[in-house]
Amino acid sequence: MKRLILLYTWGILLLILVPIYGNTPTSNVHDHLDNMGGVIDLNAINFTQDLSGELTNLHSTNFNQKKVGEITFTNNSPAGYKITFKSLNSESADADGTTNANTSFLVLEGFDQDKGDAGTPANSKHRGVLGAFINYKLSVLPAGYSVNGNYSIANQTNDYGKDEPYENYHGCYATREVAIHPDPLVPNTTPPWDLLISNQDISIEDDMEFDLTSAPCIEREDGITATVDYTMDILLSTNAKKTLLSGKYSDTLEITITSLL
Repeated sequence: MKRLILLYTWGILLLILVPIYGNTPTSNVHDHLDNMGGVIDLNAINFTQDLSGELTNLHSTNFNQKKVGEITFTNNSPAGYKITFKSLNSESADADGTTNANTSFLVLEGFDQDKGDAGTPANSKHRGVLGAFINYKLSVLPAGYSVNGNYSIANQTNDYGKDEPYENYHGCYATREVAIHPDPLVPNTTPPWDLLISNQDISIEDDMEFDLTSAPCIEREDGITATVDYTMDILLSTNAKKTLLSGKYSDTLEITITSLL
């Protein structure tokens, strides 16, 4: 299993841990073509922050699929791969048993008050205080988000190997049209849209799994391929919350790409 983890605190921090690559060749002493050629395992992902993606005035502004950055990834496993997204705030909330904000949320940095506890603040600080957190929904869509918030097939920037300079391929999708449902605001409608993440609460973690051995990937035009330098937008949605205390709000999103075995 090969993975790369990105830790991103909204507008604050990007930490990339070094990926672990591996290549275990298969040998057959009876085949005279052994070791005549091969392709190493590739499994890589990078994050680029959108400098205009800061969520300002969370108390008074609604954000609908606001772009905060993008990921570009490559994977050539014949079985496919999955990309997992984990909200560390959500994971922490689940671990300490807090139930009033256990899906993905941003929390007030540096806040150390616990609800109704005069003693040492407990692990449930922030999440137990109404004015110290705001929930968000995550979307991860093929790159091409427009500035006015209208997402369309035509806006996509990956070329799928169809347009010069033939730089971007997706192992499961051969064209822009099959990569995204015409209405991206309607999640989990028809394949392959149901493989993507659209305006979803992340209960600790959620993933996109591209199994190249089954539908819809196996039905790809011209057959499956390696995924090469494919880019997806990371988008956030929040509803204005007037009760928020002033300050900086953040979460850490852990992104892991793993080859399927």
